[in-house]
Amino acid sequence: MRWILILLLVLAPAVALAKLDLPVELPSGIPTDQIKIKIPGLDKILKAEPALTTGISDAVLGVPFLDDYDPQALAPLTELPYSPERGFPLVRSGAFEHYAQSYCLHAGMYGPPGGGDGYLLAPLKGDAADVIRSILRNSFRHPEIEQSTIQGLVWAILARSKIEDLGAEYQEAAGKLLTAKEIRKLSGGNGGWYDGRGA
Repeated sequence: MRWILILLLVLAPAVALAKLDLPVELPSGIPTDQIKIKIPGLDKILKAEPALTTGISDAVLGVPFLDDYDPQALAPLTELPYSPERGFPLVRSGAFEHYAQSYCLHAGMYGPPGGGDGYLLAPLKGDAADVIRSILRNSFRHPEIEQSTIQGLVWAILARSKIEDLGAEYQEAAGKLLTAKEIRKLSGGNGGWYDGRGA
């Protein structure tokens, strides 16, 4: 969002001058051949890889051995012991159900590409993969944080926003869901990925 604002502030005067056909005259005595104006390029922003690079080619496309599986009874997954490192390890056989929150990892997209209601399992890849994974894993331990707040935080990170530039609600959520090291990474500290170079 900040980059869009900067871009508008830089381009608006030039567009206005071009549209209004106003000549810009330099003060007398300044040799025009010695004027060097360095205009920042957008190539760094436009050529930077997305914070998350996971695509359809990374997806697990099917589990055919489950096609004919029809369990008669489902037990709540929460009956299993929970481990922060491993989630719900399957310590016994059975069929389980679980109601979970889901998050959009591609802002601006409505549903899966190509339509339909299905989503596929895929590993998270890209500069922000570890941070997004931490948010998703830690959100289970913080039911007091609204799903919409976590979603907004995810989108802000995917947009490469710095944590200190976010609203208080998102900063507080980041403080609960991320480590200090992860927050420094997002803020460009320690050679952070905000500048597109990776950590």
